[in-house]
Amino acid sequence: MTIDWLGYLAVLTVAYVVPGPDFLLILRWSTENRRDGLLALAGAQTGLSVHIALAVTGVSFLVARAPVALTIIQILGAIYLCYLGVGLIVHRDSRDREAASPATAFRNALGTNLLNPKAIVFVTGVLPQFATGTASLPLELAILGLVDVVFGIVVYVGVVIAGRRLSGPLRRDVIRRRWNCANGALLIMLGMGLGVANA
Repeated sequence: MTIDWLGYLAVLTVAYVVPGPDFLLILRWSTENRRDGLLALAGAQTGLSVHIALAVTGVSFLVARAPVALTIIQILGAIYLCYLGVGLIVHRDSRDREAASPATAFRNALGTNLLNPKAIVFVTGVLPQFATGTASLPLELAILGLVDVVFGIVVYVGVVIAGRRLSGPLRRDVIRRRWNCANGALLIMLGMGLGVANA
C-alpha cells in the first residue's frame, strides 16, 4: 500500500489553513482561555472522527448518494452556524458566557463539524481518491482519516496558540465586544453561504 502522502498532506494543508467554521470557533474560544480553545479543538476533531468512522463503515457513502439527506444536513448546519453567530453578537460581553464554559466550547465545535455537509463530501469524495486499492478500502480510509485527525490537531494547536496571543489586546471590553460581533457576523455569513450553496 503506497499512498501519495505528499499530495494528501497538500490537500489537508489547504483544507485546514483556509478558515472555516471549525477554525473560527477554535480561535474564538482560545481568546477566552487555553482550556476552552483545546475543548473546541477536541469537539471539532471528535466530529471529524465520527464522519471518518461513518465513511469506514459505508454509512457516509449512502448519505452522500441521498440528495435529500445532504440537503437536510446542509440546512441544519446553516441554521446552527447562524444560531452561534447571533449568540455571539447578543452575548458579546464575555462575562455573559462564563457560565457556558467549558462544555459549550466542545459542544459548539462538535455540532458545527457534525452538521457540515462539506465534511461528508470530503471523507466520501476526497479520501477515496488517495486509496491505492492494494488493501481493503475501509482500512485505507481509516489510515487516511487518522492522519487527517492528527494533522488537524497539529494545525489547530497553532490556532489555539494564536488565540492566546490575541487574548491580551482583547482584555479591553470594547475591543472584545467588537471582536465577538465580528466573529458572530462571520459565522452568520458562513451559515448563510452554506444555506444557499447549490440552491
